[in-house]
Amino acid sequence: MDQGLRKYISLGIFQSMKSAVFCVTSSLLVALAISPKAEAHGFRLLTGVDRSTFIETTGIDDFVAPTPETFSNYESVWVVGVDRATFIATGKDTGGRYTLAEFYVPPQGGAPPHIHRRENEWFYITDGELSFKMDNQPINATPGTLIYSPKDHTHTFINLGTEPAKMLNVWLPSGIEEFFREIGDPVSPIDPFTPPLPPNIPKLLAAAPKYGLEFLPPEDNNPTPVPEPSGLLGMLTFAAFVAISIRKRQHKSVSNTELMDTTYLKKVAEVADGA
Repeated sequence: MDQGLRKYISLGIFQSMKSAVFCVTSSLLVALAISPKAEAHGFRLLTGVDRSTFIETTGIDDFVAPTPETFSNYESVWVVGVDRATFIATGKDTGGRYTLAEFYVPPQGGAPPHIHRRENEWFYITDGELSFKMDNQPINATPGTLIYSPKDHTHTFINLGTEPAKMLNVWLPSGIEEFFREIGDPVSPIDPFTPPLPPNIPKLLAAAPKYGLEFLPPEDNNPTPVPEPSGLLGMLTFAAFVAISIRKRQHKSVSNTELMDTTYLKKVAEVADGA
C-alpha cells in the first residue's frame, strides 16, 4: 500500500471518528437536557405545559385528577394563615415516592425565601399569576408554567395580583405533608377564603428544622451555590463544543443541542423580562 493511499484511509478514519464523537456527545447532551427524569443542577422552566405533559415530566404517572365532586374529600390546611394546601396524594398513597397538593394563593399570599434540604419540588400554575424567585432569577408564572426547584436551592413566590392563584405542587420524595399538618390549621378545601388569624410564625420557624427546611429573611435571598457538573458531563460538554466548532468550520449546520439551548435561554429571558 503506497503512502498516499495510507494517508487517504487514515484521513477517512479520522473524519469518521470526529462524526461519531459529535453524534454521541450531542445525543447524550440532548438526552440529559430534555429527560424529565434527569437530575438538574439548577432550576428548570417550561411554559405552555398541558396537564398530561405535567404528569409525564414530573413522573407522577399514577396521578388521578380530582373532580368537583371528589375535591371536598381531600385533606386541607391553612399554611400559617396565608395559603391553603389541599393534599391530593401523600406518601401513604404513593409509597413515599412523592406528595402532591393544590395550593390556593390569595392576593399578597405566598411563601418567604426558603430552602428544602430533602425534597425536590415542582410548581405547575393552573390559575392566576405568581411571581417566583428561583435563587436570583425572577420568573413571572402564568397558567401552563412548570418550574422545577431542586433541593438545596433558595426559592420564594408571591401573588402580586388582585385575583387568587392556584398551582399543583409535587415534592419528591414525600414527607413534607407532615410539616404542613404540624404548622397548619385544618379547613375544608371548598370553604371561602377565611384564614385563621394571626399566623403563628414562631411555630413555623420552630418546626422547620425537623423537616429539613430553612427559612431566610428577604435580604438573605441570595443565590445558593450550584454544584459543579460531574467530570463525565464536563468531558462530554467539552467534546461537544469541540465537535460543534469543527462542524462550523466545515460550514455545516449547527447542532440540535446548540439550537435547543439557545431557545431555552430565550424563553427564560422572556419570562424574566416580564417579571
